[in-house]
Amino acid sequence: MAWHSTAPDGAQSVKSNRTILQDNTTYIENTVGTDHFWDVGANLDGHHQFVQTQNTNTDDSSLQTNPQLATEMNLVYYSRQKTASESVTQQDSQPYVKNIAGTGPYYNEGVMQLLGIRACALFNVATNNAITVLYQHNITSITRSNEGIFLATYADDLPSPDYLVLGGAIGASNQETEFALPAATTTDPTIKKAEGTLNFNTYEQGTTTALDPLQCWFVCFGG
Repeated sequence: MAWHSTAPDGAQSVKSNRTILQDNTTYIENTVGTDHFWDVGANLDGHHQFVQTQNTNTDDSSLQTNPQLATEMNLVYYSRQKTASESVTQQDSQPYVKNIAGTGPYYNEGVMQLLGIRACALFNVATNNAITVLYQHNITSITRSNEGIFLATYADDLPSPDYLVLGGAIGASNQETEFALPAATTTDPTIKKAEGTLNFNTYEQGTTTALDPLQCWFVCFGG
């Protein structure tokens, strides 16, 4: 149903304007209802169900890469497509926040990328080598092939292998344990850090001796 930009239309009768105004009302209800709660309850009406945005630097040439804040506004939330200089292999849409300058010597206007977690997990390793996952996002499985050698498989592949990995581990019986990614054995890091899987090891701290942790975790950002 099309929107009538002239409503009411002074060149038409009251009867004809009833149809025009009803069309506009129906249009608003159907359009707003796609991502807002609309006419469904006093506690829900007017609230967002979710937010959808266009990229400020690709979908509309009139928009800026990082938008300016409107008068008296303090923060703007928006999406922007990564450039080739920022992400060589994957120029996807990412959320950003820009805030105004405030008081203090180090508080300046700035832009933050809301770098989302692509995948993460927290798990325990029992004395019988059994893995118990305590918390996870976008993980299908975590397997142990040998002492301190693990493989995580993602439920949904990451956009590219160019993601950041942070991890850590806690050792049992006063055994200090550290998290690391294994050597690639080739010049291609995707052998160990790929779109669909992540190889990682845990070692006795300060050595190259593989050691199962009591608990281990990792987080994958970007990509």
